[in-house]
Amino acid sequence: MDIHDASPKFKTDINRVGAESIRLILKTKRIGAINVLYPSINLYVNLPFYMKGAHISRSLTSIYDVLADFKNKPVRYLEGFCFKIATALLKKHEYSTLAEVYLSSDYYISRRAPLTDNVSDEYCKIYASASAERLESGVKGRRFIGAEIVGLTYCPCLMEGLREEFRSRLLNEFNLNEDLTRRIVETTPLASHNQRCRVYALIETSNKAHIDLDDLIEILISSPSAATFSILKREDELHLIKKAASRAMFVEDVLREISYNLVKRFPYMPDDFIIHIRVESEESIHKYNLVCENKTTFNKLREAFNQV
Repeated sequence: MDIHDASPKFKTDINRVGAESIRLILKTKRIGAINVLYPSINLYVNLPFYMKGAHISRSLTSIYDVLADFKNKPVRYLEGFCFKIATALLKKHEYSTLAEVYLSSDYYISRRAPLTDNVSDEYCKIYASASAERLESGVKGRRFIGAEIVGLTYCPCLMEGLREEFRSRLLNEFNLNEDLTRRIVETTPLASHNQRCRVYALIETSNKAHIDLDDLIEILISSPSAATFSILKREDELHLIKKAASRAMFVEDVLREISYNLVKRFPYMPDDFIIHIRVESEESIHKYNLVCENKTTFNKLREAFNQV
């Protein structure tokens, strides 16, 4: 008898046994291009009470069996790739009823500076995951695709205080009338503290309802006060800060913006599919970060936005 199949001294079910930080080379297909990723993968299966240990080597071979099925062709949907591994895990671990696969990788997209058109490769993180559950009726699967980018937020709270102070000075020190004061205040970009914010979204998909990863990343980039860039000349910086000042946002505002854009961009996604969004502001004038998070469904967001 294999020692893994032996009966343990203390018999209890275990939710997760697996291997983490497995690195490999993976070709993926993007619009008009082939991308090479170097992802990290975590694999897990559950273990019944009567087994001493899981056959971990079977988990590793599951990955390469799936890669062999692609025959060196690029992977189109990373979450689908994860689901194929999850189903392969269930086949190799016949004693398990649940398999989970998590993939993360660095990802680069080419972007142009807003005015000078300088091109830079901008870094972000991408995520994919899938689970396969063995039921009497067959295998039930779930899959998710996600990304994380770094954007910019511009605080509306301080800006509001400065606006009122500016208005008061124009009225009292320069004796301007109300109408001219209002027009000056409305057209003058006002200072505020700004900071990088990390924007994360994970979306449930299926083999019939896909989300293109580049579309998701574009939504995340466009939702904060402004985008961030590796290469910016002075005129680019001025343009970016003026844009951020015109779109001053709390982390809550960024989350709502992403939610609305996801619902608008992907009207075909099933109502019960899950959306998980997290926004973290790396505060510039505080010694702490601000966080906003929401886990909901497409249906709940559609109902909320239909009331507006």
